[in-house]
Amino acid sequence: MSAYLTPPELEDLTGYKIKSAVLRWLDRHKWPYVVGGADGWPRVLRQYRDQRLLGMNNNTVRRKAEPNWTKP
Repeated sequence: MSAYLTPPELEDLTGYKIKSAVLRWLDRHKWPYVVGGADGWPRVLRQYRDQRLLGMNNNTVRRKAEPNWTKP
């Protein structure tokens, strides 16, 4: 299995079959991708898709609470 989503998987994710529409959807929803290969389809990491659909991304990582030393 490839590390990247296949064009049919991207179609399932976005609901679009046309490559330009898939790219537009990825941009609007702020999904990282690269365009590579001779086919020109975007490459989205399978691991990123899994984490994003599970609600896990860099913004949801909780940091340990630290004391506020600025209060008197």
